[in-house]
Amino acid sequence: MSLLNVILLCFSGLFQNNYLLKLLFFTFIFNLVTICIIIKCNYIYQMKVRHLYQEELLNSYNFSELPAILKNNETLKTLNAYHFNDDSPRKSILDKMIQPSISKDIMMKRYMKNNNLELSKNTVYRSLNVLKLSKLEQINMILIVSSAPSRFDRRLAIRQTWWKQCKSTSKLSVKCVFLTDWKDPKTDGHRLLLESYKYGDIYFQNLTGGYDFGKRFLYHMAWAMQNFIFDYFLRTDDDYFLCIKKLLDEIPMPPENLYHWGWVHCIKDMVRPDESIILLSSDLIEKFLYQDPQKMLCHRWAGQMIGIWINNLGLNNFRYKHDTRLHHDPPAEHVSYFKKKTDICSSYIGVHGSYPSKIRSFWNSSNFNTFINNKTLDEHCVYCKYNQTMNWKLFFGEWKAEPKLCKDNPNWGGMFGATYLGRQGL
Repeated sequence: MSLLNVILLCFSGLFQNNYLLKLLFFTFIFNLVTICIIIKCNYIYQMKVRHLYQEELLNSYNFSELPAILKNNETLKTLNAYHFNDDSPRKSILDKMIQPSISKDIMMKRYMKNNNLELSKNTVYRSLNVLKLSKLEQINMILIVSSAPSRFDRRLAIRQTWWKQCKSTSKLSVKCVFLTDWKDPKTDGHRLLLESYKYGDIYFQNLTGGYDFGKRFLYHMAWAMQNFIFDYFLRTDDDYFLCIKKLLDEIPMPPENLYHWGWVHCIKDMVRPDESIILLSSDLIEKFLYQDPQKMLCHRWAGQMIGIWINNLGLNNFRYKHDTRLHHDPPAEHVSYFKKKTDICSSYIGVHGSYPSKIRSFWNSSNFNTFINNKTLDEHCVYCKYNQTMNWKLFFGEWKAEPKLCKDNPNWGGMFGATYLGRQGL
C-alpha cells in the first residue's frame, strides 16, 4: 500500500469519527483564541507600563502652573510665537535670538528668498499650514529632533544628556528644538502643554501623526526656512544619541554649498540618505523647496523622497557623504557590543536605536575631555561607489510606495493620529 493510500485512509477514518473531528476543531479554535488574547494582553501591558512611566515623570507638574495663554484652547500659532521656560513662561523668542556673524547683505538675500517662497500661497505648502513665528531668527545651524507626542520619556532622556551640549560656540551658533504634532489640550494635549511650559524647547506642527514621513520631513524643512536664517539644517530621530560637541566642532565653516552629511544606503539603483539623521546646507534645502509645485513629488519615506528629488533636479556637483562613525542598524539597544561600550564619543559621532536607558548609559560613561579634533566631518566620510540613482520600484513590503504629487496632499496609510511604533515596538 502506497503512502498516499495510507494518508487517505487515515483521513477517511478521521472524518467518519465525528466526535474526534469536532474535538480537534474546537481544540484548534481554543488555541488560536488563546494566542490572540496573549498578544493583545501583552500589547495592553506595554502601553500601560509606558503610560504609568510617563505619569511618574510628570507627577511634579501642576495645572495651576499654566499661564493663562496656555489654558485657553484658542490658537496653536500663539504657542509657537512664544518660547516658554521656567524663569519667564511668556518670554518671547525674540529676546533669545543668537546673532551669528552673518553679513547684512547675505542676511537680506536669504530674507528675500524666504519671503519669495510664500508658503501660504504655494499649493504644496498650503495644506501643511506651516506656522510662522513672530520674526526670523539668525542661526548657523538649526537642529530639529522629530518626536511623537507620546515620546516624553525619550525627550527627557535627551534633555538630561547630550542636549546639555547644544550650545553656541565661537565657531558657530546653534539652536536645538523638538518638533511634535499638535494635540487638543481638552483631550491628551495637556501633557504636551505642561512639558512645553516646563522645558521651553518644543514647537508644534500642524500634522496629525500617521506614517507619512516624507510629508513630515517636508514640513520640517519648510518650518525651518520660514522661521530661521541658517547655514545648516540637522534633523534626527528621538532615538539617536548624538555626540553633538564633536559634531559642532567638525562642521565645515564657512558653510559649504550643496552639502549633505549623514548615513547613506549604498545599494545599486537604491542610493539614498537615511532620514534618521541628516545634515543639509540651506542652499540645498532651497532647491528642494523651490521645485515646481505642479511637478514636485512626495513619498512616504523621506530618504526615498530626497533620492527622487536629487535625481529629478540633476545636481551635478552634489554627492552624498556617509560618515562611518554613525551606527544605524540594528538598534543599539539590541547589540551586545554597546552594553559594555564606554566613552562612546571616542569611536562614534552618533548611535541610532538608543532608547532612554541606553542614552543615559552612553552619557554617564562618556569622557568628553579626551576628545581632540583635528579633522572635519568630510574627512570622516566616504562616498557610495554607485551612481546616485533611486528607483522606488525596486523596494518591497512597507518600503515600497509610489511617489505622488505633493500638491495633492497625498497619504500612504497609517491610522489617523497614530504613532509609528518603529523598531522599539512601543
